[in-house]
Amino acid sequence: MEFVGMKSIEKKPSFREDKCTDWVATEKVHGSSYQFYTCDGNRVICGSRRNQLNDEGSFLKCNTAEFKKRYVECVKKVFQIISSDERWAEYREWGKKEDNDDDNAEENDEEEEAGDEEKGDEENSETADNPTKSDCESSELKNKSNNIELRIYGELYGGGGVKSKLMSVAIQKEIIYSDEYRFYVFGINVNRKWLSVLQLGDLCREVGFPYFAVPVTEPKATLEELKDWLKDTGFMNSRSSLTERTDDYKTKIEGVVMTPLTRPDFGLHAVKYLSTSFVDVHERKDKAPNYCTKARYNSVLSKLDIPERQQTDMVIEMFIADILKESGAKESSNNETKSWTKSVRMWLMQDGYLEPTNEFEVAMVEKVRQGKPSRKDTELASLKMSESKAQEKVVDDEEDDDDLMDGAMGLFGGD
Repeated sequence: MEFVGMKSIEKKPSFREDKCTDWVATEKVHGSSYQFYTCDGNRVICGSRRNQLNDEGSFLKCNTAEFKKRYVECVKKVFQIISSDERWAEYREWGKKEDNDDDNAEENDEEEEAGDEEKGDEENSETADNPTKSDCESSELKNKSNNIELRIYGELYGGGGVKSKLMSVAIQKEIIYSDEYRFYVFGINVNRKWLSVLQLGDLCREVGFPYFAVPVTEPKATLEELKDWLKDTGFMNSRSSLTERTDDYKTKIEGVVMTPLTRPDFGLHAVKYLSTSFVDVHERKDKAPNYCTKARYNSVLSKLDIPERQQTDMVIEMFIADILKESGAKESSNNETKSWTKSVRMWLMQDGYLEPTNEFEVAMVEKVRQGKPSRKDTELASLKMSESKAQEKVVDDEEDDDDLMDGAMGLFGGD
Protein backbone atom coordinates (compact mmCIF):
# COMPACT_ATOMS: atom_id res chain seq x y z
CA MET A 1 0.00 0.00 0.00
CA GLU A 2 1.53 3.26 -1.08
CA PHE A 3 1.73 6.48 0.87
CA VAL A 4 -0.63 9.19 -0.40
CA GLY A 5 -0.28 12.68 1.05
CA MET A 6 -3.35 14.75 1.88
CA LYS A 7 -4.40 17.10 -0.89
CA SER A 8 -4.30 20.78 0.06
CA ILE A 9 -7.75 22.27 0.49
CA GLU A 10 -8.37 25.18 -1.87
CA LYS A 11 -9.70 28.60 -0.88
CA LYS A 12 -11.89 28.90 -3.95
CA PRO A 13 -14.34 26.35 -5.39
CA SER A 14 -13.68 24.82 -8.80
CA PHE A 15 -16.11 23.63 -11.46
CA ARG A 16 -16.17 20.31 -9.56
CA GLU A 17 -18.26 21.97 -6.85
CA ASP A 18 -20.91 23.31 -9.27
CA LYS A 19 -23.24 20.35 -8.69
CA CYS A 20 -22.72 20.20 -4.93
CA THR A 21 -25.46 21.33 -2.54
CA ASP A 22 -26.32 21.26 1.17
CA TRP A 23 -23.09 22.85 2.37
CA VAL A 24 -21.89 22.64 5.97
CA ALA A 25 -18.86 24.06 7.78
CA THR A 26 -16.54 22.39 10.28
CA GLU A 27 -13.80 24.00 12.37
CA LYS A 28 -10.38 24.10 10.72
CA VAL A 29 -7.73 23.08 13.24
CA HIS A 30 -4.40 24.89 13.32
CA GLY A 31 -1.88 22.07 13.46
CA SER A 32 0.03 19.87 11.03
CA SER A 33 -1.35 17.27 8.61
CA TYR A 34 -1.21 13.69 9.91
CA GLN A 35 -2.65 10.38 8.80
CA PHE A 36 -3.12 6.70 9.60
CA TYR A 37 -3.51 4.11 6.87
CA THR A 38 -3.84 0.35 6.49
CA CYS A 39 -4.80 -2.24 3.88
CA ASP A 40 -5.26 -5.27 6.14
CA GLY A 41 -6.64 -3.87 9.39
CA ASN A 42 -3.61 -5.11 11.31
CA ARG A 43 -0.57 -3.11 10.30
CA VAL A 44 -1.30 0.59 10.71
CA ILE A 45 1.15 3.13 9.27
CA CYS A 46 1.51 6.79 10.23
CA GLY A 47 2.29 9.63 7.84
CA SER A 48 2.68 13.40 7.67
CA ARG A 49 1.56 15.52 4.73
CA ARG A 50 4.71 14.65 2.80
CA ASN A 51 6.12 11.37 4.11
CA GLN A 52 5.51 8.00 5.72
CA LEU A 53 6.67 8.14 9.35
CA ASN A 54 8.91 5.65 11.13
CA ASP A 55 7.52 4.28 14.40
CA GLU A 56 10.94 4.65 15.97
CA GLY A 57 11.14 8.37 15.27
CA SER A 58 9.10 11.50 15.82
CA PHE A 59 7.36 14.16 13.78
CA LEU A 60 7.90 17.71 14.98
CA LYS A 61 7.99 17.13 18.75
CA CYS A 62 5.51 14.24 18.82
CA ASN A 63 6.77 10.68 19.40
CA THR A 64 5.30 8.58 16.56
CA ALA A 65 5.03 5.27 18.44
CA GLU A 66 3.35 6.79 21.50
CA PHE A 67 0.93 8.84 19.41
CA LYS A 68 0.06 5.84 17.22
CA LYS A 69 -0.62 3.68 20.29
CA ARG A 70 -3.41 6.03 21.39
CA TYR A 71 -5.35 5.78 18.13
CA VAL A 72 -4.42 2.48 16.47
CA GLU A 73 -7.38 0.53 17.86
CA CYS A 74 -9.81 3.14 16.51
CA VAL A 75 -8.22 2.80 13.06
CA LYS A 76 -8.52 -1.00 13.18
CA LYS A 77 -12.17 -0.77 14.21
CA VAL A 78 -12.93 1.55 11.28
CA PHE A 79 -11.31 -0.97 8.92
CA GLN A 80 -13.29 -3.84 10.41
CA ILE A 81 -16.60 -1.98 10.06
CA ILE A 82 -15.90 -0.85 6.49
CA SER A 83 -14.86 -4.33 5.40
CA SER A 84 -17.79 -6.22 6.95
CA ASP A 85 -20.80 -3.92 7.36
CA GLU A 86 -23.17 -3.76 4.37
CA ARG A 87 -23.78 -0.07 5.06
CA TRP A 88 -20.38 0.55 3.53
CA ALA A 89 -20.58 -1.89 0.60
CA GLU A 90 -20.40 0.86 -2.03
CA TYR A 91 -17.09 2.05 -0.56
CA ARG A 92 -15.52 -1.37 -0.96
CA GLU A 93 -15.64 -0.88 -4.73
CA TRP A 94 -12.71 1.07 -6.13
CA GLY A 95 -13.14 4.69 -7.11
CA LYS A 96 -11.36 6.72 -9.78
CA LYS A 97 -7.70 7.53 -9.36
CA GLU A 98 -8.25 11.29 -9.51
CA ASP A 99 -10.59 11.14 -6.51
CA ASN A 100 -7.56 10.71 -4.25
CA ASP A 101 -5.03 13.08 -5.80
CA ASP A 102 -2.42 14.43 -3.42
CA ASP A 103 -0.21 17.49 -3.62
CA ASN A 104 2.61 15.57 -5.27
CA ALA A 105 0.30 14.56 -8.09
CA GLU A 106 -1.20 17.97 -8.83
CA GLU A 107 1.52 19.01 -11.24
CA ASN A 108 0.88 15.87 -13.25
CA ASP A 109 -2.91 16.23 -13.50
CA GLU A 110 -2.93 17.03 -17.21
CA GLU A 111 -0.52 14.23 -18.03
CA GLU A 112 -2.57 11.75 -16.00
CA GLU A 113 -5.81 12.74 -17.72
CA ALA A 114 -4.20 12.27 -21.11
CA GLY A 115 -2.78 8.96 -20.00
CA ASP A 116 -6.17 7.79 -18.71
CA GLU A 117 -7.71 8.35 -22.13
CA GLU A 118 -5.08 6.12 -23.70
CA LYS A 119 -5.07 3.47 -20.99
CA GLY A 120 -8.82 2.90 -20.95
CA ASP A 121 -9.48 0.15 -18.45
CA GLU A 122 -5.89 -0.16 -17.22
CA GLU A 123 -6.78 1.68 -14.01
CA ASN A 124 -5.70 -1.21 -11.81
CA SER A 125 -2.04 -0.27 -12.23
CA GLU A 126 -0.33 1.48 -9.29
CA THR A 127 0.47 5.20 -9.37
CA ALA A 128 4.09 6.29 -9.10
CA ASP A 129 3.59 9.64 -7.39
CA ASN A 130 4.40 8.18 -3.97
CA PRO A 131 6.55 5.07 -4.37
CA THR A 132 6.82 4.20 -0.65
CA LYS A 133 5.38 0.70 -0.13
CA SER A 134 4.25 -1.22 2.93
CA ASP A 135 4.62 -4.92 3.67
CA CYS A 136 0.96 -5.61 2.97
CA GLU A 137 1.44 -5.09 -0.78
CA SER A 138 1.93 -8.01 -3.13
CA SER A 139 1.58 -8.86 -6.80
CA GLU A 140 -1.82 -10.41 -6.06
CA LEU A 141 -3.20 -6.95 -5.20
CA LYS A 142 -2.97 -5.74 -8.78
CA ASN A 143 -6.59 -6.82 -9.02
CA LYS A 144 -7.99 -4.82 -6.11
CA SER A 145 -11.60 -5.99 -6.27
CA ASN A 146 -11.36 -7.63 -2.83
CA ASN A 147 -8.83 -5.30 -1.26
CA ILE A 148 -9.58 -2.34 1.01
CA GLU A 149 -7.27 0.62 1.49
CA LEU A 150 -8.27 2.83 4.39
CA ARG A 151 -6.74 6.26 4.92
CA ILE A 152 -7.74 8.43 7.85
CA TYR A 153 -6.56 12.01 7.44
CA GLY A 154 -6.48 14.56 10.20
CA GLU A 155 -4.56 17.21 12.08
CA LEU A 156 -1.88 16.73 14.72
CA TYR A 157 -2.38 19.61 17.15
CA GLY A 158 -1.90 20.81 20.74
CA GLY A 159 1.17 20.31 22.91
CA GLY A 160 1.17 23.17 25.42
CA GLY A 161 -0.23 26.44 26.66
CA VAL A 162 -3.03 25.40 29.03
CA LYS A 163 -1.60 24.26 32.36
CA SER A 164 1.86 23.81 30.94
CA LYS A 165 3.64 27.02 29.95
CA LEU A 166 5.94 25.22 27.50
CA MET A 167 4.50 26.65 24.30
CA SER A 168 7.72 25.80 22.45
CA VAL A 169 6.66 22.14 22.28
CA ALA A 170 3.25 22.99 20.78
CA ILE A 171 2.62 22.06 17.15
CA GLN A 172 1.48 25.63 16.44
CA LYS A 173 1.81 28.70 18.63
CA GLU A 174 -0.99 30.92 17.32
CA ILE A 175 -3.89 28.94 18.87
CA ILE A 176 -3.77 27.12 22.20
CA TYR A 177 -5.78 23.90 22.32
CA SER A 178 -4.41 21.39 24.83
CA ASP A 179 -1.23 20.37 26.62
CA GLU A 180 -1.25 16.89 25.09
CA TYR A 181 -0.85 16.13 21.40
CA ARG A 182 -4.14 15.17 19.79
CA PHE A 183 -5.49 13.90 16.46
CA TYR A 184 -8.49 15.59 14.84
CA VAL A 185 -10.09 13.52 12.06
CA PHE A 186 -11.23 15.60 9.09
CA GLY A 187 -11.22 13.09 6.22
CA ILE A 188 -11.71 9.36 5.68
CA ASN A 189 -10.89 7.79 2.33
CA VAL A 190 -11.75 4.21 1.41
CA ASN A 191 -10.53 2.84 -1.91
CA ARG A 192 -10.18 6.38 -3.33
CA LYS A 193 -13.68 7.35 -2.18
CA TRP A 194 -14.21 10.13 0.37
CA LEU A 195 -16.86 9.77 3.07
CA SER A 196 -19.13 12.73 3.69
CA VAL A 197 -18.59 14.65 6.92
CA LEU A 198 -21.75 13.10 8.41
CA GLN A 199 -20.57 9.58 7.56
CA LEU A 200 -17.19 10.47 9.04
CA GLY A 201 -18.86 11.59 12.26
CA ASP A 202 -20.93 8.42 12.52
CA LEU A 203 -17.83 6.22 12.17
CA CYS A 204 -15.74 8.27 14.60
CA ARG A 205 -18.45 8.07 17.28
CA GLU A 206 -18.88 4.35 16.70
CA VAL A 207 -15.18 3.47 17.09
CA GLY A 208 -14.30 6.06 19.74
CA PHE A 209 -12.24 8.71 17.98
CA PRO A 210 -12.50 11.59 20.48
CA TYR A 211 -11.90 14.53 18.13
CA PHE A 212 -13.35 14.86 14.63
CA ALA A 213 -14.99 17.32 12.25
CA VAL A 214 -18.58 18.24 13.24
CA PRO A 215 -20.85 20.65 11.30
CA VAL A 216 -21.38 23.94 13.11
CA THR A 217 -24.73 24.75 11.47
CA GLU A 218 -27.60 23.25 9.53
CA PRO A 219 -26.87 22.71 5.81
CA LYS A 220 -27.13 25.72 3.52
CA ALA A 221 -28.24 25.32 -0.08
CA THR A 222 -25.18 27.02 -1.60
CA LEU A 223 -21.59 27.78 -0.67
CA GLU A 224 -22.25 31.53 -0.77
CA GLU A 225 -25.22 31.18 1.56
CA LEU A 226 -23.02 29.32 4.03
CA LYS A 227 -20.27 31.96 3.82
CA ASP A 228 -22.82 34.70 4.45
CA TRP A 229 -24.05 32.86 7.55
CA LEU A 230 -20.49 32.46 8.86
CA LYS A 231 -19.83 36.19 8.43
CA ASP A 232 -23.18 37.52 9.62
CA THR A 233 -23.27 35.44 12.81
CA GLY A 234 -19.68 36.33 13.75
CA PHE A 235 -18.67 32.67 13.73
CA MET A 236 -15.40 33.48 11.94
CA ASN A 237 -14.30 35.33 15.07
CA SER A 238 -15.53 32.70 17.51
CA ARG A 239 -13.77 30.65 20.16
CA SER A 240 -12.40 27.24 19.18
CA SER A 241 -14.51 24.31 20.35
CA LEU A 242 -11.29 22.37 20.98
CA THR A 243 -9.45 24.75 23.30
CA GLU A 244 -9.13 23.93 26.99
CA ARG A 245 -8.12 27.42 28.08
CA THR A 246 -10.61 29.15 30.35
CA ASP A 247 -9.73 32.67 29.17
CA ASP A 248 -9.69 34.20 25.69
CA TYR A 249 -5.92 34.12 25.14
CA LYS A 250 -5.14 32.59 21.73
CA THR A 251 -8.44 30.74 21.50
CA LYS A 252 -10.05 32.11 18.29
CA ILE A 253 -10.57 29.66 15.43
CA GLU A 254 -8.24 29.50 12.44
CA GLY A 255 -11.19 29.22 10.09
CA VAL A 256 -13.54 26.60 8.69
CA VAL A 257 -13.64 23.92 6.01
CA MET A 258 -16.84 23.94 3.95
CA THR A 259 -18.04 20.64 2.46
CA PRO A 260 -21.24 19.47 0.70
CA LEU A 261 -23.54 16.74 1.96
CA THR A 262 -25.00 16.27 -1.52
CA ARG A 263 -22.31 15.66 -4.15
CA PRO A 264 -22.13 14.22 -7.67
CA ASP A 265 -19.32 11.76 -6.91
CA PHE A 266 -17.01 10.41 -4.19
CA GLY A 267 -14.31 13.00 -4.83
CA LEU A 268 -12.90 15.46 -2.29
CA HIS A 269 -15.12 18.53 -2.36
CA ALA A 270 -13.89 21.04 0.19
CA VAL A 271 -13.18 24.77 0.40
CA LYS A 272 -11.39 26.48 3.28
CA TYR A 273 -12.35 29.88 4.65
CA LEU A 274 -9.79 31.52 6.95
CA SER A 275 -10.44 33.99 9.74
CA THR A 276 -8.88 37.43 9.45
CA SER A 277 -5.84 36.63 11.61
CA PHE A 278 -4.85 33.74 9.34
CA VAL A 279 -5.50 35.24 5.92
CA ASP A 280 -2.29 34.92 3.93
CA VAL A 281 -3.18 37.45 1.22
CA HIS A 282 -3.35 41.15 2.05
CA GLU A 283 -5.63 43.14 -0.21
CA ARG A 284 -4.35 46.67 -0.94
CA LYS A 285 -6.18 49.68 -2.32
CA ASP A 286 -5.09 50.56 -5.85
CA LYS A 287 -2.36 47.91 -5.68
CA ALA A 288 -1.99 44.26 -6.48
CA PRO A 289 -2.63 41.89 -3.54
CA ASN A 290 0.35 41.09 -1.34
CA TYR A 291 0.89 37.33 -1.30
CA CYS A 292 4.23 37.51 0.53
CA THR A 293 3.02 37.32 4.14
CA LYS A 294 4.20 35.82 7.43
CA ALA A 295 0.96 33.82 7.59
CA ARG A 296 1.87 32.09 4.32
CA TYR A 297 5.39 31.43 5.59
CA ASN A 298 3.96 29.85 8.76
CA SER A 299 1.62 27.74 6.64
CA VAL A 300 4.50 26.43 4.52
CA LEU A 301 6.60 25.76 7.62
CA SER A 302 3.76 23.75 9.20
CA LYS A 303 4.12 21.17 6.42
CA LEU A 304 7.77 20.49 7.29
CA ASP A 305 9.50 18.61 10.07
CA ILE A 306 12.18 20.48 12.06
CA PRO A 307 15.23 19.27 10.01
CA GLU A 308 13.44 20.13 6.74
CA ARG A 309 12.95 23.73 7.87
CA GLN A 310 16.71 24.19 7.72
CA GLN A 311 16.72 23.37 3.99
CA THR A 312 16.45 27.01 2.92
CA ASP A 313 16.18 26.46 -0.83
CA MET A 314 13.33 23.98 -0.40
CA VAL A 315 11.40 26.33 1.92
CA ILE A 316 11.81 29.21 -0.51
CA GLU A 317 10.76 27.03 -3.45
CA MET A 318 7.64 25.88 -1.62
CA PHE A 319 6.80 29.44 -0.57
CA ILE A 320 7.08 30.79 -4.12
CA ALA A 321 5.16 27.82 -5.55
CA ASP A 322 2.36 28.51 -3.06
CA ILE A 323 2.16 32.16 -4.15
CA LEU A 324 2.10 31.25 -7.85
CA LYS A 325 -0.60 28.64 -7.28
CA GLU A 326 -2.90 31.06 -5.46
CA SER A 327 -2.22 34.08 -7.66
CA GLY A 328 -2.62 32.10 -10.88
CA ALA A 329 0.67 33.38 -12.26
CA LYS A 330 2.79 31.00 -14.31
CA GLU A 331 6.06 32.40 -13.02
CA SER A 332 7.48 35.21 -10.92
CA SER A 333 9.54 38.13 -12.16
CA ASN A 334 13.17 38.47 -11.12
CA ASN A 335 12.29 41.31 -8.75
CA GLU A 336 9.46 39.30 -7.17
CA THR A 337 11.69 36.26 -6.71
CA LYS A 338 14.40 38.36 -5.06
CA SER A 339 11.91 40.12 -2.77
CA TRP A 340 10.13 36.92 -1.73
CA THR A 341 13.43 35.12 -1.20
CA LYS A 342 14.69 37.94 0.99
CA SER A 343 11.53 37.84 3.13
CA VAL A 344 11.65 34.07 3.63
CA ARG A 345 15.36 34.16 4.46
CA MET A 346 14.75 36.84 7.08
CA TRP A 347 11.89 34.88 8.67
CA LEU A 348 14.02 31.74 8.70
CA MET A 349 16.83 33.67 10.38
CA GLN A 350 14.46 35.12 12.97
CA ASP A 351 13.26 31.59 13.75
CA GLY A 352 16.82 30.27 13.94
CA TYR A 353 16.68 27.92 10.93
CA LEU A 354 19.20 29.97 8.94
CA GLU A 355 22.33 31.78 10.07
CA PRO A 356 22.77 35.48 9.15
CA THR A 357 25.50 36.03 6.54
CA ASN A 358 26.32 39.73 7.06
CA GLU A 359 26.17 42.48 9.67
CA PHE A 360 22.91 43.88 8.34
CA GLU A 361 21.15 40.51 8.68
CA VAL A 362 22.57 40.02 12.18
CA ALA A 363 21.29 43.45 13.24
CA MET A 364 17.83 42.88 11.75
CA VAL A 365 17.45 39.47 13.37
CA GLU A 366 18.55 40.70 16.79
CA LYS A 367 16.20 43.67 16.55
CA VAL A 368 13.23 41.37 15.96
CA ARG A 369 14.23 38.79 18.55
CA GLN A 370 15.01 41.43 21.20
CA GLY A 371 17.03 38.95 23.21
CA LYS A 372 14.47 36.14 22.95
CA PRO A 373 15.58 32.65 21.86
CA SER A 374 14.69 31.60 18.32
CA ARG A 375 11.97 29.11 17.47
CA LYS A 376 14.60 26.53 16.49
CA ASP A 377 16.48 26.96 19.78
CA THR A 378 13.38 26.51 21.91
CA GLU A 379 12.37 23.47 19.86
CA LEU A 380 15.79 21.86 20.29
CA ALA A 381 15.80 22.66 23.99
CA SER A 382 12.35 21.16 24.47
CA LEU A 383 13.32 18.01 22.57
CA LYS A 384 16.41 17.59 24.73
CA MET A 385 14.32 18.10 27.84
CA SER A 386 11.76 15.51 26.69
CA GLU A 387 14.47 12.87 26.16
CA SER A 388 15.74 13.22 29.72
CA LYS A 389 12.33 13.70 31.33
CA ALA A 390 12.00 10.05 32.35
CA GLN A 391 15.17 10.29 34.45
CA GLU A 392 14.33 13.57 36.13
CA LYS A 393 11.96 14.46 38.93
CA VAL A 394 8.72 16.16 37.99
CA VAL A 395 8.89 19.90 38.53
CA ASP A 396 6.18 22.51 38.38
CA ASP A 397 5.33 24.41 35.18
CA GLU A 398 7.07 27.61 36.17
CA GLU A 399 10.36 25.84 36.82
CA ASP A 400 10.05 23.92 33.54
CA ASP A 401 9.56 27.16 31.64
CA ASP A 402 12.59 28.79 33.29
CA ASP A 403 14.77 25.76 32.54
CA LEU A 404 13.67 25.76 28.92
CA MET A 405 14.44 29.43 28.42
CA ASP A 406 17.86 29.08 30.04
CA GLY A 407 18.69 26.11 27.83
CA ALA A 408 17.42 27.85 24.73
CA MET A 409 19.48 30.99 25.41
CA GLY A 410 22.53 28.78 25.91
CA LEU A 411 21.98 27.16 22.55
CA PHE A 412 21.50 30.52 20.89
CA GLY A 413 24.58 31.94 22.49
CA GLY A 414 26.67 29.05 21.16
CA ASP A 415 25.66 29.58 17.51
